[in-house]
Amino acid sequence: MPNLANDTKKVEVKIDPKDESQSAVSISVIADYLCALQNVMYITGDYLEGNKYRTGGNVPNSVKKRCDLVVTGLNYGSFEATVSLADPQTSLPFPEFPDQGTIGERALKLTKEIFSISAEKEDIVSQIFEILPDEFRVHRCLQELESIWPDEKSQYILNIGFNNHILNLNPSRKPIIQQAIKKKPKKYKGTVAGRLVEFRADRKRQCIIDTPEGEVICKFGPELQDVVFQNMTKFVTVSGMMEQKQNKLFIEFDTESALQSINFLTLLEVEFGEGNIKKLTHPLEIYADYQDDIDCYIISNDEFDLLAVASNLKAGMEEISEELKLLYAEYVDEDISNLTNSAITLRKNLLKLFEEEI
Repeated sequence: MPNLANDTKKVEVKIDPKDESQSAVSISVIADYLCALQNVMYITGDYLEGNKYRTGGNVPNSVKKRCDLVVTGLNYGSFEATVSLADPQTSLPFPEFPDQGTIGERALKLTKEIFSISAEKEDIVSQIFEILPDEFRVHRCLQELESIWPDEKSQYILNIGFNNHILNLNPSRKPIIQQAIKKKPKKYKGTVAGRLVEFRADRKRQCIIDTPEGEVICKFGPELQDVVFQNMTKFVTVSGMMEQKQNKLFIEFDTESALQSINFLTLLEVEFGEGNIKKLTHPLEIYADYQDDIDCYIISNDEFDLLAVASNLKAGMEEISEELKLLYAEYVDEDISNLTNSAITLRKNLLKLFEEEI
């Protein structure tokens, strides 16, 4: 394999028949190998973009744009290919920034570390969790690796090279990966935004946050009791370790700085159905005002004149998203010759919001 030292955008993949008398590598094996590599890139890129975890559907187009891989060199017989990032963007050369590199480059680095840990380390779940603090995403990455990792009966030898570090996907490692997958994922690092609606000062020390994803039960230590109480009925963000238990979502935080007051919520993406997620070029500021007299939220956005009335934030934000989709259908999908000048201006703003050609 060529030496790829200091090249942050390329990876070498190689498949050799275990027996020299064996015929050329099956195209299905090649496709599975490359597909698994691409999927791990999507999972890590989705995390690096700060997107919330989703159990299914496609990743946003912004992740695909930044993390798509293309074959730039190919040898036949055995299968050997150079795979590179399709995104031509370059990172700023400022080493003082801890997150140096593009999203694609950083995703490739994470992918390398996930392959390295899986190929060489023990207790792979906890070690991958240190660099990808989301058990659900760790589980999905390991499922992708397990699907292509050769076992003792495999007819092929698989290698992968990141920079000058070449890894052999040793069959003896497959049982370790399979054992790691058996652990059911529960925890991930995250942030929720919403309104503090209920407070319990008993031994459980819990409060409930009404969020656009539904109610989240928040746990905290006794030293944070006053801070939580002072923010009752206010809109806040809380950052901490999240966990799913019996169809309920929990978040636990242990520092005062993890709870911050906010003036508005943000909408980052819109689901258009069938896994078609459109990420917005800038967060839409969504203002929510709880009205005690009607026991409902008045939810609005001035930029696109959006308005919803709902008993909880989940229903309200879903209504706001539906209004955006209706605007898209009415002004973007419509023949431009049928639109007035003001409608054309709105159409341009919608296209900019969804990062599409005007």
